[in-house]
Amino acid sequence: KLKEIREKLKALKVDLGDKAKALIEKLQEKAKDYWQKILDRLGLKDSVSYAEDPKTEHEKK
Repeated sequence: KLKEIREKLKALKVDLGDKAKALIEKLQEKAKDYWQKILDRLGLKDSVSYAEDPKTEHEKK
């Protein structure tokens, strides 16, 4: 979601500035850590089932 927002702002030629870019990167890292904790608790840290599902965004790219 953050990437989408960043791309939309970029398309509108809105200068995010260094501070805003740093905040976005920090939020991305927090989200990544959050999902990693969930996967760890579920015992899925090494294999993620949705990565091979053709219905997911991951496989569409």
